[in-house]
Amino acid sequence: MLRWQMMVLVAVVALAMRAPVAAQDATPTADRQENTHLVDPAECSGQPVDTAKITQMLGLDGNGVPAPAKHTLTPPLGLLTDAATAKAIDAVTREIIACYNAQDVARSAVLMTEQGFQRAFWELTVDQASRERTKQLLTAKPRPRDNDALIRLVAATDPVVLADNRVASFVVLDEPLLPPDGPETLLFIFAKQDATWRFDDLVDFTVVPPSATPQAATPTS
Repeated sequence: MLRWQMMVLVAVVALAMRAPVAAQDATPTADRQENTHLVDPAECSGQPVDTAKITQMLGLDGNGVPAPAKHTLTPPLGLLTDAATAKAIDAVTREIIACYNAQDVARSAVLMTEQGFQRAFWELTVDQASRERTKQLLTAKPRPRDNDALIRLVAATDPVVLADNRVASFVVLDEPLLPPDGPETLLFIFAKQDATWRFDDLVDFTVVPPSATPQAATPTS
C-alpha cells in the first residue's frame, strides 16, 4: 500500500524528470468544465516566486532540506472556522492542486509558507545530483499534465482551527500516475502570513484501493 512521504507535487516533478510530459493547452476542456473533481492547470495563476528565492529556501547551493519531522494527531483537532476563512482555505487548496497539475514549482511557492514549501519539496534536495536536477527544473517551462493524468480533488472537509491557531482541512485526492489506484487522504495545514492563508504542513494517510475493505485512515507522517 502506497504511503505518500511528501506533497503530491514532489512525485509529479520526479515523474517529469524521468519522462517529460508534453506541454498542453491551458484552455479548459468540456470534460474539465463538467467534472468538478478535475482541477484545471490554468487555475495555477499566481505570481511565480523568484528562482533565487526558491534556491535559497531549498538550500540548493548547500545541503538541501532535512527530512520533516513526523506528526502526532490528537482528536478532536479543533472547532470549525468562520465562513470567510473556510472560503479562503478552499480557494488556496484548489489552486495548490492546480499547480500540481500544472507542474509549476514557482507558482506553487507563492501559495505556501517557507516551511510548507520545504515540506512539499524537501525530497528534491536529498543529494547533490537531486539538487542539480532541481536547479535545471526551475529554469525550464512547466509542462502541464495530460487530461487523463490530472490529479482529482475528490473532497475537502470544512477547515478547523488548531490549538496553535493554524487551520487544517482533510483533503481527498486521486493521483492517477501513482499506484495503487484509489483516493488518498491528506491533512493540509495552513498558516496565515501577510494576511493570507498559505499551506504550511501536511499529514499523509494510507491509500485505500477501490477494492479494499474500508478501514480507519492511519497517519504516516
